[in-house]
Amino acid sequence: MADWRCDGESDCIDNSDEDKGLCMNVTCSADHFNCGESGRCVPEAWRCDGHQDCPNGNDELDCDLTKCKESEFQCKEIKRCISNRWHCDQDIDCDDGTDEIGCTPQPCKDQEFHCSNGRCVPGQWQCDGDVDCSDGSDEAGCNRSVSGNHRCSQQEFACVTTSECIHVAWQCDGDNDCHDRSDENPEICGLYTCAPDHFQCRYNFSCIASSLRCDSVVDCVDKSDEEDCFSGVGCNAQTEFDCSESGQHCIPLDRLCDGNDDCGNRADEGSFCSASANPCKSVAGNPCSHECIRTGASFICKCPHGYRLGSNNRTCEDINECLIPGICSQDCENRDPGYKCKCHQGYELEVNEHRCRAAGSEPVLLFANRHDLREIHLLSGQYRPVVEKLNSAIAIDYDYSENYVYWSDVASETISRRLKNASHQSESNQDLVKHDVSTPDGLALDWIHKNLYWTDTGNNRIEVLSVRDPGNLWRKVLVNTNLDEPRAIVVDPRTNQRYLYWSDWGDMPKIERANLDGSDRTILISKDIEWPNGLTIDYESDLLFWVDAKHHRIWSSDLLGDNRRIVLTSYLHLKHPFALTVFEDSIYWSDWEAESILKVSKFPKERRNSTVKNVAMHLASPMDVHIFHELKQPHAENVCKDSGCSHLCLPRNGRPSYSCVCSDYGDSYFLADDQKTCYSNSSGDSTASVNVDPSSNGTHKSKPSNTSLLLADKSYTGTSNARRIASIVIGAILGNALIVIVVLCIVYRSYRKRTLKSMNFDNPVYRRTTEDQFSIQRNHFQQPKTLSSLLEPLTASNECA
Repeated sequence: MADWRCDGESDCIDNSDEDKGLCMNVTCSADHFNCGESGRCVPEAWRCDGHQDCPNGNDELDCDLTKCKESEFQCKEIKRCISNRWHCDQDIDCDDGTDEIGCTPQPCKDQEFHCSNGRCVPGQWQCDGDVDCSDGSDEAGCNRSVSGNHRCSQQEFACVTTSECIHVAWQCDGDNDCHDRSDENPEICGLYTCAPDHFQCRYNFSCIASSLRCDSVVDCVDKSDEEDCFSGVGCNAQTEFDCSESGQHCIPLDRLCDGNDDCGNRADEGSFCSASANPCKSVAGNPCSHECIRTGASFICKCPHGYRLGSNNRTCEDINECLIPGICSQDCENRDPGYKCKCHQGYELEVNEHRCRAAGSEPVLLFANRHDLREIHLLSGQYRPVVEKLNSAIAIDYDYSENYVYWSDVASETISRRLKNASHQSESNQDLVKHDVSTPDGLALDWIHKNLYWTDTGNNRIEVLSVRDPGNLWRKVLVNTNLDEPRAIVVDPRTNQRYLYWSDWGDMPKIERANLDGSDRTILISKDIEWPNGLTIDYESDLLFWVDAKHHRIWSSDLLGDNRRIVLTSYLHLKHPFALTVFEDSIYWSDWEAESILKVSKFPKERRNSTVKNVAMHLASPMDVHIFHELKQPHAENVCKDSGCSHLCLPRNGRPSYSCVCSDYGDSYFLADDQKTCYSNSSGDSTASVNVDPSSNGTHKSKPSNTSLLLADKSYTGTSNARRIASIVIGAILGNALIVIVVLCIVYRSYRKRTLKSMNFDNPVYRRTTEDQFSIQRNHFQQPKTLSSLLEPLTASNECA
C-alpha cells in the first residue's frame, strides 16, 4: 500500500519501502509539513504544537510556544495564555497560580464575607457546612455540634455538619457519601467490615473490589490498597532456572551449562549439560518449530515476536494482535507476523504507528464553569472565555458548521445560544427556550438535522426544539413517561443510526435509547449502575461511555449496551464526576470535588494513575465538557432536507427515515392528512404547530368535529330561567376570581424570580436543602466564581404549588 511507504516501519522483507533514497525525495501536499530525511509528512497544523510528530523532531524546531496576545496574560510556569480579565480577579486560572500573585486585595461589600485569600463570598455562606473560600476560612472556627435545619425526606439520611441528604441505604455502606463522613460514623455503624470480595481501606474504612487490590492503581485515598503487594512467588519458568527448587534463587536460562557455577551449588552445571543429554539436540531433531531453550534436563520452546506457542507447547502460531483492545487507536490489520494500524478519514498515524491523531483545526476543550463558558486550546494552551456573566450554566453543546454554542442555565431556567467567536462579549445571547422548563440538566444538538434535545429533570421529561429556522422554534415533548431523574443526553444522527441516548439516575437508574423521533424506546443498561451522570459516544469506535459518580467508575459498551468494560475505577480521580467526553484516545471528565477537568487513556492497557492528567484546575464549578472539533460532528445524510415537514422533522432508524411532528407548546395543533402539514384548530392556520401524542410518533391526530349547540327544551319557565341566570352569574364570579388568583400568582413568581432565585438540589448527595444556604441575589452582588463543589444541578422551587 502506498501509505505504508516511508512510514518508519519495514513492511517489505527487503526493507525497500523504507529506502533512504526513496524517502528523501518524498513530496508532501500543501497542507502537510515535510519532516526531512525520514520522508514522513505530517499535517501543517501539527507544526509547532508542542508535540513531536516527526521522528527527528523537525516539526518542533524554531518554535515560539509562549507568545501571548496583548489581550492575554502569560502564566509563568506553564505554557498557557489566559484572558487579561482573569488577572487579579481573586480566582486562580493559571495552574501555577501566577495570575493571582502580587495582586491588591479588593474590599468586600457589607453583606459579603471576606476570605483570608482575598475572595468575597455571600455572608450567609459562612459556617453553612460547605467550603466556599478556597482556603476554607469561611468554615474555620464554626460550631459543628448541631446539624442544622435539614429538610431531608424519610428515605434520606441528613449529614451531620453539612446540608447534604443521601439515600438512607447509603448509611454505613462503607463508602463516604457525606462530605463530613458522618454517614460512616463508627459510633453508629460500629466496626464496619467489607464483603468477602472487597478490600477495606485503612484511612476511611471504605470498601473497594478485591480485584483493585495490588493492581498498580491507587484507589484508596491513603493508598493502602497498593501497600504490601508481593510481585509473585518462584522463578519464571520461561526465562529463569530455579537453583534450589524453592523459588528463592533464580538465574537466567542463558547461564545454564556455561561452565560457571552461577547457582553456587553447581545445580546449573549438572549432568544434563552433556551434549548427549541436550534435549534440544536429540537424534530426532529440534523438538520445537522455532527456538528450543534448555532448562536443565528438560526444555521449553520459544517463539519470535508476533507468535505464541500453540496447544502442544512446541509449535508457534501467529498472534492476532488486533483482538487486543487498544492495540490500535482505530482500525487494525493482522499480519503474519505482526499487525498494522490504520486511521479513519480525517486522522493520521503518529510516529509510534499505533495512535491516530486528528488532522485539521486544533482541538478545543469547551466547558461550562457555572458562571461562564470557557475554552482551552489543547495544543497551544490558550485559555479564554467564550460566554461570560451567566447565572448557572450546566449543559452545553455546539454546532461546528454554524459556529454556535448552546447552553442551559438552571437559575434563569433558559436554553440559549450565541456565536462562539462573537467579536464582542456584549453581543446579545439568543434565548431559545424561556418558559415551561425546569432544570435542563442535559443538552444535545443533532448537528445534521438541526434539532436540539434536552432533559428536564424538574419536569421529568425529554423535549426537542427545531433550530433550523430562528423565526419558527417549534418545540415538542418527546418522552414524559417512566422518567425519574433524566440527566445526560447524547445524539447519534449518523446514517444507519439516528438514535437518542439518555441516562436516568432515579430510583431505577438506567441508560435508555430511542429513535430521534422518540419511537422504539428501549433500556440498554440497568444493572450495576447507580449515578450515571455523564454520557457520551465515541463515533470512531462506536462505543458508548458513561461515568457513575456513586461507583467512582467510567464504563464503556457497544451501542446496544453489550460488551461492557470498566475503563477506570478510582476513588482518587473520580470523586464526584459530572460529565465526560471522548476525543482521539482520551476521555475527559469534570469533577466537582476536585474542581478540575481531567483526562485518561480510554484503553485498559494504558490505564494507570500515572496517566491521569489534569487539563484544567482551580475551577469554580466545572459542569458539562465537550471537545470542539469538526471530527466530533461527522457528516451524514440529511433525511429531512426535502421532507416537507412544516414544523419538526425528526429522523429515525429504518423506514420511514423521519417523522413529521407538530409542536405541543402553546396552542393545540394537529397534523393534516398529508402527514406533513401542521395546523391550528382555533386559527385555521395551516402552517402552525400541532399537538401530537408522544407515543404516536407523528401519526395523524384527527380534527375534532364542529358540534352545534343543541337546546334540550326551548320552553323556559320564569323559575327555570331565573335559576339559569343565577348559575351563570355565580359561575362568572368564580371564574373571574380564579383568573385573578392565577394572575397574582404569576406576578408574584415573576417578582420572586427577579429578586431571589431559590434552588433545591435534587441529587441526594449534593443537595443543599435550605433556601438561605444557596440564593442567587443578582441585584445585590456579583456571584463569586467559586461555589461549593457539592452543588448539584437544580430544581427551581415552586412558590405557587
